Amino acid sequence: MPGLSGSARENFYTIWEGSIRWFLDHIEAYHYVRQVRDLGVDRRAGRSGIGKFFDYYYLAIQKGLAEGSIKAYPIELIGGLLYQDIVAVMNLIEAQSDPVKQNQTINAGFEVFGMGSKPTDLTRVIGRK
Repeated sequence: MPGLSGSARENFYTIWEGSIRWFLDHIEAYHYVRQVRDLGVDRRAGRSGIGKFFDYYYLAIQKGLAEGSIKAYPIELIGGLLYQDIVAVMNLIEAQSDPVKQNQTINAGFEVFGMGSKPTDLTRVIGRK
């Protein structure tokens, strides 16, 4: 994963699109991560293994909280929402072979997460700065 050099919005889009595209290219890994995370295995394993996979997510959240561009919710809540929203998009596009429709769904999902394209869009997690 790249460093955290951009804004919270840029970092979250990098996470969003990069995670979804990687999961689409490695669908078996996606199913493994879901199984491990959904069963809570990563929490029992501490920061080793799959837990380290999510470090970049949490670094981006911490940066966004520090710069004030992310609403002051618990990090675990924001991370959980990010993960679940990625899963929701993956569930929609996993069987979708049309790249145009995949891109539309990826972008629409990002807007729903709280990074809408217009200043008047409702924001769930990400504030406007």
